[in-house]
Parts: sequence; C-alpha cells; structure tokens
Amino acid sequence: MDLTKFTADQLHKIYLLCGSADEDNWPGVSKLPKYDDYKPQSPMERCIKEVFKDVDTPTLELLDKMLTLDLSILKAFNYKEEPDLDAALKRPVFEIHMQCVSKIYHHHQKKQ
Repeated sequence: MDLTKFTADQLHKIYLLCGSADEDNWPGVSKLPKYDDYKPQSPMERCIKEVFKDVDTPTLELLDKMLTLDLSILKAFNYKEEPDLDAALKRPVFEIHMQCVSKIYHHHQKKQ
C-alpha cells in the first residue's frame, strides 16, 4: 500500500466533510511537517450539517461536535512530528467518542 497516497486520500475525505485546516482554525498548522504536501489546492468549507441534513438534531449535533478540531487534545499529546496513535486511542476523549459512535450506529441499525 502506498502510504502517501492513502494519507492524501484520507485527508481529502476529511477536508471534504470537515473543511480544510488553515491558520484560522488551526494556528500553526502551516508549520507542521508535510503540511504543504497535503493541503488542498483551494480551501474547503465544513459541510457536515448539509451532508447529514436528514439525521435527527441530537445525533447531528453530536456528530458535528465529534468532528470538530479540538486543539487542546493535540496540545495534550505534546508530540513533535508524529502522534503516538496507540496512546491517543487510549485517552478518555477517544473512549467517549467511540462509545458515542457505537450508540449512533446501534440506534440507526434498530431503525432499519
């Protein structure tokens, strides 16, 4: 698997839904390694509420909050270049998010 292509593809999908990272919503992002390699050619706007317009309001609000960049989490990792993903997934905030995702999934499974 070409990791560079995979990373670019995943970031593009994130940018399409959540909007692109820039100095306004993530101060200092342009100084991160490889930022220029992965930034979109033109800015992308956040469109979660439009894409999931048919989802009930509480679920949509939860999803929007879960997909919001929280710089305090990034600062808490205190990483230099690459985050330790194993450590990240063990942090309480990710455990809570995974529980929420699981609840949303099961809620929608029951509706079908």
